[in-house]
Amino acid sequence: MSCQNRYADANDFAATFCTSFAEEDESEINRMLELAASNINMAIHSAGACDCTFSSYASRFLIDLNCVIALVTFNCQCTTVRALSVEDRATWADWANSQLELIRTGKLELCDGETGADYPYTSWADQGTTEFARTRIIVDDVLRNSG
Repeated sequence: MSCQNRYADANDFAATFCTSFAEEDESEINRMLELAASNINMAIHSAGACDCTFSSYASRFLIDLNCVIALVTFNCQCTTVRALSVEDRATWADWANSQLELIRTGKLELCDGETGADYPYTSWADQGTTEFARTRIIVDDVLRNSG
């Protein structure tokens, strides 16, 4: 599911920015979204999350992120959104860059389940409640991990 050609389509773009587009411009918007998705794919790949299944909220987040990156990167003449001020464009670009950084560092959890950097992972953890149990855990570990 991860690392797609694009996360949003022209209809998502129009809905995100409350705008409309002519039918003949749909392919141009989709191409713009496809190019913008490469930034997202690089961040997801850097986090090692290209093979996971996205959570439902992550899918919607990536649609928005894809639309914002396309908006600030390309000056598409095919929508009414082109009237963004330089300050607004810079604000959206800063937001998108910070989200990509969070994805790259694993601080933003996209995968279904607790897989982000803030969730520790262990496959097993023996706990000894008595001195004898702790000794047995150490012995078992030595036996399991020795030649």
